[in-house]
Amino acid sequence: PLRLASPIKLAISDFDKTLVDTRYSTTKDVFSSLTKPLEYFPTIPKSVDKLRSYIEKGFHPFILSASPHFYENAIRDWLYQNKIYTAGIFLKDYRQVFSLFESDLTPKDLKVHGMYKLNHLFDILLMTGVPSELILMGDNFESDPVIYLTLALILSGKHDPWNIWNSVRKLDAFHLNRRQNAQFLNKIYQINNLLARWKELHPGKGVTTKIYIRKRGDEVELSMPAELTKAIDYEGS
Repeated sequence: PLRLASPIKLAISDFDKTLVDTRYSTTKDVFSSLTKPLEYFPTIPKSVDKLRSYIEKGFHPFILSASPHFYENAIRDWLYQNKIYTAGIFLKDYRQVFSLFESDLTPKDLKVHGMYKLNHLFDILLMTGVPSELILMGDNFESDPVIYLTLALILSGKHDPWNIWNSVRKLDAFHLNRRQNAQFLNKIYQINNLLARWKELHPGKGVTTKIYIRKRGDEVELSMPAELTKAIDYEGS
């Protein structure tokens, strides 16, 4: 059990390419990652320092990564070595893809991470409750910006969550089947209820969300889908 201080402040970070500069783009990269310790890959000091700075401010850390579930012990050891403690770790359980009884993940989700990550972001909030402050850290190599902005828009309370979901669920970052879409609608309903109760207890306040994205190269700005760009413009930021 995790004991969370009040008001709840959460810092949720990706691991690969955000805290550690790993490479999984080719079969050779995957084999290399399996045969070498995490210490072999370069640490990204700015990201680690940023996460630790928020932990020192009372934020509770969670690690949310699409890495295979069998990396958990190695990742936890790495976190302890870098003085990142009490972090709940969420990894992709690839066994579900081949299970006859569980259908949360399907073969398409081996390469598409949006559904998995957003699903666990919802799980974290359903466990902890709506935070007063939320920090989201990721990278621009895959779909982190789309996933994080979708969650931020839902938590802002300025847009109908159903409209947001209908706008983004067909994006390449997600690709949901009918069962997965039904599960998401159920969790969005629960999140919306949590948010409504939170607003009753905190009138006039909103969830403060900050998103940090590590650049892939020399890009100056993020390329976002039109569905989310409209929302950003509406927010005036």
